[in-house]
Amino acid sequence: MHLRYTEIKNGIVIMETSISITSLEQVPAGLTLLLKKVTDLEFKISSPTTPPQPASDVDQLRTRKETAARLSITLATLHEYTKSGRISAYRIGNRVLYKDSDIQNALRQVKVSIGGASYINHNEPCK
Repeated sequence: MHLRYTEIKNGIVIMETSISITSLEQVPAGLTLLLKKVTDLEFKISSPTTPPQPASDVDQLRTRKETAARLSITLATLHEYTKSGRISAYRIGNRVLYKDSDIQNALRQVKVSIGGASYINHNEPCK
C-alpha cells in the first residue's frame, strides 16, 4: 500500500510525503504518521499566518480633548493646528480623532532660534 501526502500553498507544492506500507505490521505506524500530518495541517490552517502586533505598535486613536491635553493646548489651538496642517486629523462619522503617531510627530517639531533666525528641528524630541 502506498499513501501520499502533499501540502500545497498558493498552487505550489511545499511538502510532499510518501508512506509505503509493505506489510500489515506497518499499517498502524503508517496511519499514525498520516494522522500527524493531517493534524499539523489543520493546526496551520487554524493558526493566523501573521502574528498579532503588540499593543504598543498599534496606533491608538485619541479624541480632540485627549489630544489637546497631551499637547498642552486648548481645543481652539488644536483646531487651528489641524486646519494649518501641523497635525493630521481623522474623521469617523462626526467624531474627529488623532493618531498617537501624529501627536508624537507634532511634539517632535521644535522651533529653534539662532541669531534672530528661526529653524525647525524635526529630529529632536521635546523634553
